[in-house]
Amino acid sequence: MTRANRPPLHARRRWLPLRVLAGVALVGTVIALVGPAQLAATIGGADPLWLLLALCAAIGANALSAWRWQRIAGQLGIALPFQTLFGFYLQGISVNTVLPGATLGGDALRAMRLAGTGHPLRIATLSVVADRVGGLWILLAIASLVGGPLVLLAPANAPNPMVGLWLLSMLAWAMLSLPMMLPPGHLHRDWLGRVRSLAAGVRRLLPATAPLSVAVQIASAATLWACAAATGADIGFAWVLVLSAPIFLAAAVPASIAGFGPREAAAALAFPAAGVSAEAGVAAAVLYGSLAAVQGLIGAPLLLRASSRTRSPFEPPDPASPRGMPRGD
Repeated sequence: MTRANRPPLHARRRWLPLRVLAGVALVGTVIALVGPAQLAATIGGADPLWLLLALCAAIGANALSAWRWQRIAGQLGIALPFQTLFGFYLQGISVNTVLPGATLGGDALRAMRLAGTGHPLRIATLSVVADRVGGLWILLAIASLVGGPLVLLAPANAPNPMVGLWLLSMLAWAMLSLPMMLPPGHLHRDWLGRVRSLAAGVRRLLPATAPLSVAVQIASAATLWACAAATGADIGFAWVLVLSAPIFLAAAVPASIAGFGPREAAAALAFPAAGVSAEAGVAAAVLYGSLAAVQGLIGAPLLLRASSRTRSPFEPPDPASPRGMPRGD
């Protein structure tokens, strides 16, 4: 999309106050439902060793994500070192931590950073979309495949709400798979054609990165499981693999406060389905978000330094640049 075709800046920002208010209301509601004093005591008494394990798993998940993104970019003809893309990933986490745009804000920044290294914005955007959608497809696939045996083979240990979560994961997986089974459309014909072309691109890139996506989701679920264990919650890792689907999906809702809100609300609903209290679920989600905030602080200096050096890909190229393209980090 060119600058002339993009919505005016004020039009894109007019919903920001409502999103902030929605995030505040959501956070306040969740805290009120589980009890602020009890929640604070649970979080304050978290086991530091489990939290250290969770932090290691979280950093590992993001490192694997950056490696996956590097593989996708390479398939699209973009050759950049791992440390560059990992830095872009950390910058995206920083944006997600401070803006009410959920993961979308960080993804947009990653596409802009990649385009700022001298590559077409369309290709940079496709790499980010394929990274995000491919990871989401694997997340739902794992939740669906793991949830089946848990629910069907051990009904005595599977509360009825878990059946609903499993069925929702199956439905979401099927809905996400459907566009990728359609033949590609013409890129400029209409919105449906663009969706079909994008889905075809994601489908083409998915096989090369599926093993990495599985590793990313296992590491992310391990982070959430360690956060739950830090609060004393007794829940098996397999259950967390299923619960992580709605919890991580909720984190993409663009109404949060420093990344908190929808994820915690989803945890308050999902954890009781596995026989664990809502308070434990919210505490685990808060700790999970806090670990993301720690990584966001690590990426903040990179974000500030890059913002002062990187030219927008929509701006004219610098004639002094050797390739006539915007300079990157």
